[in-house]
Amino acid sequence: MRLRKFFSASVCCLSSLAGAVASSPQAQAGASYNVAADFEAGWTSRSNPNGVWLYGYSTSLTGAVTPYAMAVQNGVNGPDAQYWLSPSVDTDTSPAAEYNDGPAFNDGNVVFAANQFLLVAGIGGQYSDLVFTAPSAGEYSVVSSFLGDQHDIGTVVGVLENGLVVFDSSVTAVGQVVPFSTDVALTAGEMVEFAVGPGGGLQNTGLSLTIANISTVPEPASLTLLGFGLLGLGLVRRAKVRRTD
Repeated sequence: MRLRKFFSASVCCLSSLAGAVASSPQAQAGASYNVAADFEAGWTSRSNPNGVWLYGYSTSLTGAVTPYAMAVQNGVNGPDAQYWLSPSVDTDTSPAAEYNDGPAFNDGNVVFAANQFLLVAGIGGQYSDLVFTAPSAGEYSVVSSFLGDQHDIGTVVGVLENGLVVFDSSVTAVGQVVPFSTDVALTAGEMVEFAVGPGGGLQNTGLSLTIANISTVPEPASLTLLGFGLLGLGLVRRAKVRRTD
C-alpha cells in the first residue's frame, strides 16, 4: 500500500511539473516582436527602452550605444513623422530613429512608406542603432530588410549579435532592399543590434524587422524540478525491487 501511494504521489508530482513547465514563459514559443508595430506605444509614453527595443546612437558600428533622450514631432519628413533623437548630437534631426504614423510621404527627396520605421544616420558621423534584448531564453527567428528611403542615399548597415558583427552591407539607391534573415539562440538579456551609419550619401534608411521566439530553453529551476521528479521514480523502482526480493 505504501509503495502504491508513493508511486501515485510521484506521478502526480511529474504531472504538475509538466503543467508548470508548459505554462511558464520559457516554454511558450511564438512570441513575436515587430519594430514598426511596437514603436508608437513607446514614443507616446516617452519610454526608451520600449519593451524589448532600445533606440540610440553610437560613434561606430561596434561602439557603445547611447539611448536617444527625446521624443519629438517637428514636421520634418511630413506631419506624421515621429522621432527619437538626442539634442546633444542632433544635426538637422539626425541621428535619429523615426516612424511614419500616417500615410505615405514623398517630397521628392524622402520616400517614406505608411507606418514605416527607419534609422537616420548622423550628419555628424554617428550611427543610428536599434537594439533588441531577448526577454527569455530561446531560439529566435530574425527577418529583416534595410531599404533606401531617400534620393542620393549612401549608408552602411550592419547587424550585431552581442557586440559581434554578423552582417554588414550598404544602401546606395532609393528603393534598394538589403535583406538579412537568420535564426539565433539567445539567453535572456542577450542582444541583437541593427545599425545604420554614414556611407557617403544621405541618411534615411528604412528597416523592416520582425523577431519571433520559435523555440525555448527551460529555466534552470524547471530542470531542477524535473530532476527531483525523475529521482522520485527511481526511488519507486528501487523500493519495488526490494519488495520483490
